Amino acid sequence: MASDFPCSNETTTDVAWKIGVGSGYLALFAFYMFPQVFVLTTTTQKTLLSQPSYKIMLATACVDMVQLTFVLALPGWLSLWRVVYCPSATWMKVIGHINMVLAFVYTMLRTTLSINRILQLGRPKLCMRLFDGTKAWYWVLWCFVFGFVLALGATGSAPLYFYDVDAGVWKFLWIKNNLLNVSHMFNNIYSLFMVSITEPTIIVLLRKKGFKVTSDISKVQRRITIQTIIVNIVFDVSHIFYLLVSYTPLKNVSCIGIVGEVLWATVHGSNGYSYLFLNRSVQEKIKNFLTKMECKKKQNALFSLSTQVTPVS
Repeated sequence: MASDFPCSNETTTDVAWKIGVGSGYLALFAFYMFPQVFVLTTTTQKTLLSQPSYKIMLATACVDMVQLTFVLALPGWLSLWRVVYCPSATWMKVIGHINMVLAFVYTMLRTTLSINRILQLGRPKLCMRLFDGTKAWYWVLWCFVFGFVLALGATGSAPLYFYDVDAGVWKFLWIKNNLLNVSHMFNNIYSLFMVSITEPTIIVLLRKKGFKVTSDISKVQRRITIQTIIVNIVFDVSHIFYLLVSYTPLKNVSCIGIVGEVLWATVHGSNGYSYLFLNRSVQEKIKNFLTKMECKKKQNALFSLSTQVTPVS
């Protein structure tokens, strides 16, 4: 099977196509990463981290940023500069395995946040008992343990994870299993199953209780719940699409893999923009940043004007 992935200096796609794919990925990376920076700086505030949901959201934001780098920035650079490398190169294997582990971790983080939202709306006391204080960090730790354990299950199947510059997509293959990545398939099916159960539950509870609350804390929790719903919907669509393009005739459609890559990136990018539109703390952070930039621009303009020397006639 190794002969199916030769280390060659030849490529099969034209230069213009690769430049287009690379440029598109890098532009999308900048677009999706912009709000994530503010989300990260917001979720690290001590006052917000006192809430269990923000601990999970901080971990999610970190994974979002790393995944956006692996899904868009690195592929964009490799495609734009038409980098030729061996799929089994050590550096690519390391990045590929980290990418796969984080994909599994992210699934469990979304599950944990959804459970937290359901309990917050339906059983607040139980939510406090399970997530209050440092307990939320143990849930985050569990998510990473889940990711590592699921990834370790592939070690006996000769996993090969690499970015295909010619196709413009990541490939996650098990060489000893007819190229079928069982862990990846399980992760996608589990994600679909999880969202299909938790999403309707959250919506029902939100309609039942969410719009009756009036306190500031409850309003914050309600916004977090709405954010969770939005990102879970994108998460669900992405995984449905992956299953369709992997196990149906859709996989033979031209450039369908790139659509899958964009949807994968959108899962992580949508999280940042849901904060941008629904989270007041992030909105204030961005507003303060833009205000400072505007003030700095005006100061530079005044300084430049004051240093100009008026010519003597």
